[in-house]
Amino acid sequence: MYDCHYKKYKQLITEEICSKINQSCDGILRVIWKAIGVLPSGTVKIQNTSDCYMIVIIKRSNDQKPIFAIVPPSTEKIFTITCIISVQLACIGACREKKCSGCIGLLIHYPEDDCRRESRHFCNQEIKQIRNGL
Repeated sequence: MYDCHYKKYKQLITEEICSKINQSCDGILRVIWKAIGVLPSGTVKIQNTSDCYMIVIIKRSNDQKPIFAIVPPSTEKIFTITCIISVQLACIGACREKKCSGCIGLLIHYPEDDCRRESRHFCNQEIKQIRNGL
């Protein structure tokens, strides 16, 4: 796992990620965003434009407690946090046939180390291991 304390790094990568939310109001928790190969910090915004309630769980590195929140209909919640592993969402409503709708926005930051400088998401060694395994 990567270190989420960025003081020792010279440069940070910043990415803005936006996506629509459209899932069943069935109470099933689903991963709607996951960090792979990095452990970013940043701001997560969940906007609920539906009649359902959204349950949001933001998982963080193993030594930090997850963030749990309920986003009522026609509202939004914004979190600025460190060491984000994933964002999970469940929708609950009076009618199972309904869809939960809204948007997720992330503004994340993570260090650019020597390995990622050559290939933004994979080290050359990791790419060779993947190719050899195929």
